Amino acid sequence: MEQTEFKNILLKDIKPDPNQPRTFFDKEGMDDLTSSIKEKGVIQPILVRPTGKTYMIVCGERRYKASLAVNTAIKDRNTIPAIIRKLNDNEALEAQIVENLQRKDVHPMEEAVAFKSLLDAGKDVAEIAAKVGKSDFYARQRIKLCSLTKEWQEAFFHSKITNTLALKIALFTDEIQTELFEENAGEKGPIELGDYDFRKYQGNLKKAPFDLNDAGLDKKAGACNGCKFNSATAVLFKDAALDARCTNVSCFKNKCDLHLNLAFNIAIEDPEVVLVQESYADDNNNNWVKKAIKAGAVVYNGYNYTPLEAPEAESFEEWFSYNDDEYTEEEARNAYAEEQENYKKQLAAYESKLASGKYKKAFMLTGNDVGKYLYVSITNTQKGKAAAGKKIEGESNVATADEIQAEIKRLEEMEARKSQLDDNKIWEQLRTHFRPNPNAPLITGAELKPVEIEAAAAVLFNKLDYKNKDDFRSFFNIKKSKIDAEIDFSTFTAAQLNQFIRFFILAELPPVVIYNGHTCDSKLCLKLGKEYFPSVQEDIIKAQTEISAKRKERVFKRIADLRVIKNNLNKKPAVKEKAATSTKKPAKKK
Repeated sequence: MEQTEFKNILLKDIKPDPNQPRTFFDKEGMDDLTSSIKEKGVIQPILVRPTGKTYMIVCGERRYKASLAVNTAIKDRNTIPAIIRKLNDNEALEAQIVENLQRKDVHPMEEAVAFKSLLDAGKDVAEIAAKVGKSDFYARQRIKLCSLTKEWQEAFFHSKITNTLALKIALFTDEIQTELFEENAGEKGPIELGDYDFRKYQGNLKKAPFDLNDAGLDKKAGACNGCKFNSATAVLFKDAALDARCTNVSCFKNKCDLHLNLAFNIAIEDPEVVLVQESYADDNNNNWVKKAIKAGAVVYNGYNYTPLEAPEAESFEEWFSYNDDEYTEEEARNAYAEEQENYKKQLAAYESKLASGKYKKAFMLTGNDVGKYLYVSITNTQKGKAAAGKKIEGESNVATADEIQAEIKRLEEMEARKSQLDDNKIWEQLRTHFRPNPNAPLITGAELKPVEIEAAAAVLFNKLDYKNKDDFRSFFNIKKSKIDAEIDFSTFTAAQLNQFIRFFILAELPPVVIYNGHTCDSKLCLKLGKEYFPSVQEDIIKAQTEISAKRKERVFKRIADLRVIKNNLNKKPAVKEKAATSTKKPAKKK
């Protein structure tokens, strides 16, 4: 029988076990435990084992940490009740794992660490599963979670990702996991990952979002077809080519990113394309949704649109690969022909609905289909119901005059927002030239120009608080001033002072955004930019004006076309309903 002793031990004589399998501690839970121990003391003793003149914790590290926190505030609370038991390393490990797994709130990541500790101690998966009363598969799944990097383990423990996502992430190398975390992890809230995020790192060329023959997407890498990193390039068997993979993961990921960025920029400038997100709640933390909103676009969530499902075409080889155990090849070709006939009917119905004008081309910003186009019917954004309006031709798949007018209004509002942002786009490019280093040294001249004096006054004025601004308006001369700075301004020459003021102007004058040139600072910035960087500003304005003109031309043409359709619908006579009864007598049968 194990020798056991109970007594109160000084906290300074206790040390945690560096090999303790439990590595995750919830801060909020720790705070609650500390408050409880401060008020009521430690009710359940910790378990320790002797190590010379000190003791090592076996179970109860949270109670120990909380007691240390209490002792920091209350010096005489310097002991903790403990059960002392002589245990070797393996016995201590098993006791720790059993204690951890018996808790009601045990997290899968904590189970994973515990199982991995037993595996490292020489137990096989079957023994571990039997010890905790779980299946071998369950134990393997938990142990796989230990392949997560430290950042992902923390995210999982704090419920920022689901168990399913955690297992998917654990399949990647540490390097890829780090990239995934840096790209997708925010400071707060859950981390959303879709199939697209994983496909970027899997190198599956069959599911690549870009054209494998496109040599211009990444000119340095060239096209994927024929590339030495394409596993299908050197294969001898046709079946292997169907499962072609890119063995250069970083290149494949880069092409996915380039393609999505290019596709997004095309979609955001197309007036006929609406932007949608997969979820029913507004996913404003998503990077693509943020970019779309910043560009002045409206993003519809799942409540506000109904997708039109497109039938999917399959080659005979693809279809037969799923059905080769049911048919001979000849039977399969006959069955495939029937499938093709069904596909043609479904495609005809799909194209008929598209031709109705009720469905809009949409670009998906989130989820598994990010970067893809689909067709959707936009519903009322307030109530989530279809837009009201009398059906001109009595058909549910024909757009109404009201719906067309709503689309015209949407296009006009979208163009108005984008026009307002044109100045901001100019400013975003121009503001890089306002950086004091290295631009200030390029601006020379012995004397300040009038616009520089005006800018300097504006900068200094903006540095004043409201009371001093009022005084400034009342008094034109500063009677008393105090310079509190390390620089000795008295040693400055006029030329040095002018350069310093120009440096200060460039550093302090520019606002975050240009506000369409409506504020004094905005107008002054553009005016100063014309003085300092005349050719740069002219080139930026010219380029942005050309982009805006082309966009406006497309929008106005689309609006004109819609108005013609609307006018034609309004001119059509309503379809007369057939009489319920007829006074004409039926002809007699001969």
